[in-house]
Amino acid sequence: MRVVLVIPPSPFLINPRKFLPLGPLYLSSVLKQLGHEVEVIDLAGGEPMPDVEGDVYGISANTATFPYALRVLKEIKENDEKARVIIGGPIATIEPHTCLEAGFDQVVVGEGERAIAKIASGCREKIIKEPFIENLDQIPFPDRDAIIDNYYAELDGEPCTNIITSRGCPYQCVFCVKIWGSVVRYHSADYVLKEAKLIRERYGIRALWFFDDELLLNKERDFKIFRGLRELGMIYRIFTRSNLVDKKVAKLLADTGCREVLIGVESGSNRIKRIVKKGTTREVDKRAIKLLYEHGIKVKATFIVGLPGETHETLQETWQFCEEIEPYVADFDFSVLVVYPNTEIYNNPEKFDIKFDLSYHPYKTKPGEYICTVSTSSLSSEEILRWRDALEKRFKPKERLD
Repeated sequence: MRVVLVIPPSPFLINPRKFLPLGPLYLSSVLKQLGHEVEVIDLAGGEPMPDVEGDVYGISANTATFPYALRVLKEIKENDEKARVIIGGPIATIEPHTCLEAGFDQVVVGEGERAIAKIASGCREKIIKEPFIENLDQIPFPDRDAIIDNYYAELDGEPCTNIITSRGCPYQCVFCVKIWGSVVRYHSADYVLKEAKLIRERYGIRALWFFDDELLLNKERDFKIFRGLRELGMIYRIFTRSNLVDKKVAKLLADTGCREVLIGVESGSNRIKRIVKKGTTREVDKRAIKLLYEHGIKVKATFIVGLPGETHETLQETWQFCEEIEPYVADFDFSVLVVYPNTEIYNNPEKFDIKFDLSYHPYKTKPGEYICTVSTSSLSSEEILRWRDALEKRFKPKERLD
């Protein structure tokens, strides 16, 4: 079977060709392993859909790229009205029936590797949801060869690419969608280091950005990976939570080549953090950020403006907290809340002091292009947006981390 996998445009991103969309690249590897012919069409930079032919077309999209996925769907159907077009990714998982109503022939809910294999073998179910893969080491490495030449990023001056080594998150933040569930599944350290070695030898890339929801949950495994990267002569960057960072962790990260850490602070108000079930406090955040700084690791602190219960007073607390941590932070990032289906906010709006409109606007976009679709009893959408812009202007970073 000939399968065409399409990555839709992402014009809201400052640089849509910085990090690889790994989801469809995993599917490409699975299909090739099964003997199918695969072509990956990368439209992330805004290119028009080329004239290609396939037995099946698969589009991977999130809520922000869904409107562009619909355009691609239309173009494919106009060229061949009998074409079978499938959608996967976060939007398919959280709104499968919306995707079917929009004209997609099949929808993949959740993890896509088993589903794409079924589709390629002739499955015609409208909604396909396969059990999660317990042993992630069974999955082949993503097919970076397909599009890696289109992408370029740097970490501390070294060519960099992204990698995912686990799936799932056990935390219960009320604004988050659990695409991969609450139980964390891991690639083994040996698998990850083999992938890292391949990346270095085949592409000459010496830096990795881990895209796991949270690293440092499985410290024994993670530390083995980090020590292995040091032996490979590679540096790296991670996402993690402040409650997972202590002095031992900070030292190990520094000693093994971690150059940057992104920490989701979300708010400088402990009241807001309790409402959204963040599971940290501003005191814990500050301690972790300062520890990382003292060990020579750059920190990017991210915040969400317009969370449930937000007021002028809670945003003043966020402002004050940013001033407190400013000496230790290399980069700040301020986004606006977007309420997604299947989040606790969406499913139980009566519990939260918030009103929202469902939209496909990105939570993060180019400066001057943010759109706010939430409000609280104390703040209008316009006021929330003004606060976001003011925070960004005041805490403009000394250097911009990705």
